[in-house]
Amino acid sequence: MLVALVGVRLLFFILRGGFYIYKSCKHCGKIHEKNYKCRKKPVYKKRATESVKFRNSPKWQKKRIQIKKRDCYLCQICIRDLYDTIRKYNYEDLEVHHAVSIEQNENISLDSSNLITLCNYHHRLCDSKKIWLCPKSS
Repeated sequence: MLVALVGVRLLFFILRGGFYIYKSCKHCGKIHEKNYKCRKKPVYKKRATESVKFRNSPKWQKKRIQIKKRDCYLCQICIRDLYDTIRKYNYEDLEVHHAVSIEQNENISLDSSNLITLCNYHHRLCDSKKIWLCPKSS
């Protein structure tokens, strides 16, 4: 026995006691089972921004290591015992922070006076503007 009920883009078929749901595809116009992945569905790829491209560049990777080495692999806010520091000599989860962001000024993105080593906690505080860092003057 075959019974078809047509709804809004859904078809229901009852075949020998089984219950099947079919759906019209908005990508190819054919009728597929409900969980079918249509090959004509477009795939959207996220494009990398300029700052992401910069952070993946070999120049930045090399500069990051130089700055961490310059700062003795220690968070520069923790070592000064500022802003709710828990451990004075924090050498875990270190990140290099731009005092002036890449988006604001690309010309000084690799300038050593614009970069500082911070732990993850203090880096998040800097990015959320709860801590304000002025670039060092060389």
